[in-house]
Amino acid sequence: MRDQYAGDISDFLKFSLLRSIVSKRMRLGIAWYYIAGHDRRADGRHLEYLDERSWRDLDPQLYDALESIRYNRSVRALEELQIWRTSTLFHSDAVEAVSKRVAWAEGMGNHLTASDIVFADPDNGLSKDGVVHRKSATLDEIKMLCATDRPVVLIRFPGRIGKHLKQLEMHHSRLASFRPLTLQTCVTVRNKNGSACPRIRWFSILNASGEIRRNIQDFQRRLASIGGVKVEVTGIR
Repeated sequence: MRDQYAGDISDFLKFSLLRSIVSKRMRLGIAWYYIAGHDRRADGRHLEYLDERSWRDLDPQLYDALESIRYNRSVRALEELQIWRTSTLFHSDAVEAVSKRVAWAEGMGNHLTASDIVFADPDNGLSKDGVVHRKSATLDEIKMLCATDRPVVLIRFPGRIGKHLKQLEMHHSRLASFRPLTLQTCVTVRNKNGSACPRIRWFSILNASGEIRRNIQDFQRRLASIGGVKVEVTGIR
């Protein structure tokens, strides 16, 4: 997660999902996987949903909150929004390089120990086996966050090479011990120049209870009612 991404369509999707599935008796922890600085890429520019009021129906409070920081975007600004319960824990220490990664991950785990459910927000989702990258979570880190059967939500952007079904099967295979299910979203929002392209984001939920699974299916139905959205849940059993 970078400051340049704060408040974009990915944030609206992931925060509305979390607000739908995290019950009042659960304490939420956010593992930002924060990376300081701008990467000079156009990523994070997708705020077009704020110009389409139909999106507001999904979560009016969240929509208005994100609209309020449209011109003052940062992870800190997100944490200060009045959309979180006071018990919410945020881990925003910048991701360390390989040599300090284990210590950084242990610090993250310790900071989020009291959380009942964790959202992990690395830019590139889960890294390949044996690969340690600042923009990805390692499988060992996800296993740590999933300790004691704690639910974990992990964002993923499918690769452009290879069929999505095969990618999802491999993703679920790596996480099989945590009974994964994935909310697959494809959002098309028209740009200012009138063009539009689909933007695909997946959210994998690990160790989901029956209540969480039911809430995900309810969220799926509500999200699907918005124009330009395709959404599917894979892994419900």
